[in-house]
Amino acid sequence: MTDVVFLTNRKRADPASDPASYSAEPGPRLVTGIAQVEGANLKKRLSGSIAAISATAEGALHADAAARIAQAKHVLFFVHGFANSFPDAITRAAFVRDWLAMEAGPARSTLVVAFSWPSPGQVIGFDQVMPSLSTDQLDEVAEAGAVLPGADAYFADKARARASGMAFLSALDLVRGAMGAPRAARKFFLMAHSMGNELLAHALDQPPAPDLQIFDETFLVAADAEAARQPPLPSWLRSADVTSGRAHIYFSTADSVLRISHIVNGAERLGFLGRAGMEQAHSPGFRFVDCTATLDDDRSPTEGNAGHWYYRRVPSVRRDIAAAMAGQGPAFGLTVIPSANPAPPPPPDGQGA
Repeated sequence: MTDVVFLTNRKRADPASDPASYSAEPGPRLVTGIAQVEGANLKKRLSGSIAAISATAEGALHADAAARIAQAKHVLFFVHGFANSFPDAITRAAFVRDWLAMEAGPARSTLVVAFSWPSPGQVIGFDQVMPSLSTDQLDEVAEAGAVLPGADAYFADKARARASGMAFLSALDLVRGAMGAPRAARKFFLMAHSMGNELLAHALDQPPAPDLQIFDETFLVAADAEAARQPPLPSWLRSADVTSGRAHIYFSTADSVLRISHIVNGAERLGFLGRAGMEQAHSPGFRFVDCTATLDDDRSPTEGNAGHWYYRRVPSVRRDIAAAMAGQGPAFGLTVIPSANPAPPPPPDGQGA
């Protein structure tokens, strides 16, 4: 059983203990609580269920949830991606807590606090579109304005994510308040996955956005947010640099989900090529982590080879994140994570294939 402290701007019905009560519509106040998740399997995206929800409150953290945060040795604030219902969002957060517990250093003793924005969790429906296109061909298709099945559902989720930016900042204030005064050796992390980065981008572009360092490390994983081909860096990434000791951008050119997003949005995604602000990879504060070679390791018996969930499925990526949480690794630059199953070397000349 895995406990997840959550904050959400979803409109909630009664009873608060029922996961189905947390809708896909925005609510008037933040709802907070603690969820217990059972049966989560890191390799299976559609695994795990909420066994119980307790310590719920509206507009503030319940005392029990606040106490969990106050007592935690370290805290990671997690924002989920698109097409996640409330149960999906909470089980994704449980995945994060489960793999953190497998790693060394601060990761092992880190409390996961989830922010869930009101996605309905609808299957988008275009998960196998032109997987063999080169990046240049993707640009051509995107510029042609291709319309893919399911695009309306995707853009509806994107609008919900962007509209949740202010709620995210309010949730962040509650978590920081519960953490209390800085404590020696305690660390505070931020992780945004997929469309959660679109939410973060909009939040950090708001005038109330923080302008001081809050997080020790920020992890932008498979970011489904627009990238810039050339400097200057998008303003929200500059803000991410300001609010964090280091911003780690994990990307993969084999990410099938972001390949589709590239076409649907008509613009390159940060987590697909990582080219946005690559010059900043040579500046303190930004680190780019290329996970392309881990595609064969990001495998599920039932869900194929998507290359979008490497942050929890691939041990070498998990170890890299855990090391960064411990303050290890370069302050900036490009890191390439190799495959755990590299292709065999070619046979010597004259010996055939």
